Amino acid sequence: MGKRKDLAYWNILVPKALDEAVEKAVKIDLHISKSDLVRDAVRRLLEELGVAIQGEK
Repeated sequence: MGKRKDLAYWNILVPKALDEAVEKAVKIDLHISKSDLVRDAVRRLLEELGVAIQGEK
């Protein structure tokens, strides 16, 4: 699989309790993965703050 220039990789450390809460939320929500949930949460926060996402559909 080739690299996509329109994507960036985030590698972050989070407390175990936060990871467990996100895992639980994914199981009861419509998100397909932790990554999907985090992307959605970041988009919502940026929207709330009035920060535009360039190049986003």
